[in-house]
Amino acid sequence: MASMSVFELFKNLFYIRIPIVIVYIFVCGFIILISPKRELRILGVWAILVATGNCLSNIRLLMEYLSAKKLISNEIFSKGGYIGFFNLVSLLSLSVYIARNILMWLYTKRNYGTKNAPIIAIICLIFCSMIPRYVISSHFNLRGQFKSFVIASTCSEFVFTLATVSIFLVIFFKNRTIERNIPKFWIFHLYSIISGIISLPLDVKANTDYNNDNFLLFYVIVCITFSIITLGFYTYVAIRAHKRDTVQAWY
Repeated sequence: MASMSVFELFKNLFYIRIPIVIVYIFVCGFIILISPKRELRILGVWAILVATGNCLSNIRLLMEYLSAKKLISNEIFSKGGYIGFFNLVSLLSLSVYIARNILMWLYTKRNYGTKNAPIIAIICLIFCSMIPRYVISSHFNLRGQFKSFVIASTCSEFVFTLATVSIFLVIFFKNRTIERNIPKFWIFHLYSIISGIISLPLDVKANTDYNNDNFLLFYVIVCITFSIITLGFYTYVAIRAHKRDTVQAWY
């Protein structure tokens, strides 16, 4: 009984952390946006878009939680209309993802003189990712296989996100000796890759083995830990945005 209480506690924390993380990143984004360092303000908009994207990508999860708690009707999951709704959310999420990656490219361009290669690679990755998304959606929509649709979409999105983050990791790592705005910014992108690689199989298993309480408890603890680390990063960037020092950038 005690173990079940612990599980329920962590389960509630798992869902509660989502709006907390989203709001916290929004706040950090606005703090960075009003930074006296003009070259860092673009990262404020980027952070706000990250929070927006997280909000969109977690709508399904939060709705499932609210439905399980009987706070909203579960009719949206029992009728076919949910697929169209989640497709629209997915499209909006992809649009936000495109915008925030363009902003990150602009940051590297202004601060390191990075020119066309990264943005071309990002655009190619984006258009390539739209094709499998459409194919996956059409395939599972016709069969009503929502669980398979979620798993396949998760894997597809991860592959292209990993490729894009890897591009920025290389850029920031190569320019680590001249980075003055956010020292060791490349570590955040490395962390994003590592956390993504760890999270992917856990996400897939959580969608297929949701009756295994021991695994779910481990999964929840890992997700909460990653969220805490992520909040620490945005706090660091917000602090750096208002720290007085000499910054040189490309214009």
